[in-house]
Amino acid sequence: MKIKMDLKYILNPTFLFAITFTTLIACGQIKTNDINSAKTELNLADSTQITNLNSSHDNKVFKKENQSWNYYKPLKQSNHPTVFAPSTILYAEADTTSQVLEVLKFQTSLLLIGKGNSNNSYWYKVIAINGGIEGYVKAEDVATYFFDGFPFTYFVVTDDSKKYNPSENGGITIYKFNCYKKQFLDTLIVNENSGKDGIREINHGCWKNVDFILSITEYGNSCGQGGIEQFVIDANGNLSELISRGYWGETGADWGESHIWLPIKPTGTNEIWHVNNGDLSNICNVDPTELSLFKVPEGINVPKNELVFYKEIEEKPVLNKIGEVIENKDGSYKMNRIKDVTKIFKWTGIKLEQIK
Repeated sequence: MKIKMDLKYILNPTFLFAITFTTLIACGQIKTNDINSAKTELNLADSTQITNLNSSHDNKVFKKENQSWNYYKPLKQSNHPTVFAPSTILYAEADTTSQVLEVLKFQTSLLLIGKGNSNNSYWYKVIAINGGIEGYVKAEDVATYFFDGFPFTYFVVTDDSKKYNPSENGGITIYKFNCYKKQFLDTLIVNENSGKDGIREINHGCWKNVDFILSITEYGNSCGQGGIEQFVIDANGNLSELISRGYWGETGADWGESHIWLPIKPTGTNEIWHVNNGDLSNICNVDPTELSLFKVPEGINVPKNELVFYKEIEEKPVLNKIGEVIENKDGSYKMNRIKDVTKIFKWTGIKLEQIK
C-alpha cells in the first residue's frame, strides 16, 4: 500500500516546514549492515517490577506499580532507533511530569535500553547518542529502525508508534528521506507484519536501479500459526514489495515452507552468490564447510545478478490404518512430500518477472 507524499494524515502539517534541518544531525553517523543482533533481549520483568540499569548497565530490580518492561543490551545493537517527530522530550522518568532532561531533535540517534508501558503511555528508555544522556522518550515519537545512507536514509516506524504508523494489524510504515534535499520522498505501509523477529537491510550492491532492500520477518506466536518474511525494495525511486516467503504447520502434521535465494555480491569479491533469504549471517549449512547457496541451473542464460530463485515445499504425515503418524527408526515422523516447486525470476531493473 502506498501513500502519496503529502502525508497529511500521518504527519503534522507543519512537520516538513518545522524541520529546518539546522537541527539535524548530519547523515552518515550510523552505518548498519546486519541488524539480526539489534535486539538482544533480556528478561521481561514482572508487571509489578522494572529492571533499573545504571550507567554500567548491571541489572537491578525494584518494585514499581503498573509497569512492564523489556530490556536490551545497548552495546549489542548494530541498528539504532532515531527521533522521528520534529522533536521529543527526554524525561528523567517514564512520566511527563518528571524532570525534562533535554529536547531531542529530529533524527537524533538513540541507544535502546528498554521499552514498556507506564502511566497509560508506551515509552522507550534510551541513551541519546549526541550527548550520552540517559532517560525516557515517548515511543510514538521514535522510528524503531533507522538505516543510514547517502543521499537516502530510511526510517521504519513500528506498531510502537500509532502517531506515524497507520498500518493495520500490527504492521510497519517505511519512510524514505533525502538527506541532500532535506525532504521525504516516499512511504510504504506493510500490513500484518510487525517485523518483531527481524528487520534487516539486504546487500543490494549488484542489483540494477536499486537503492535499498529490506527484509521484514514475523514468526507465529504458537505452533502451527506459521510466519512470513517480506522483502521491500527501493527501485527507480519508489518503495514497493518485492517478494515474500513463509512457513506453516507443525511437527507431525501437514506443513509447508518457502525459501528465496537473492543475488548478493559479498564485499571484497567479484562473485555473485545466490544466498538463502539474502542472509549472509546464516550462510552456512549444518556442515559449516558448506554454504547455503543456490546453484544456477544449466541453460539459464541470464546474468547472475538478475536471477532470483523461489522454492516451495509441502509435506503430509504418513498414517497407519488407525490414523496414527508412522515414525522412522530414528524417532522422526515419516512424511510424504506432496509439493516441491522451484520458480526462477529475473529482475528487469524495474520488476521481477517469472521466466521458469
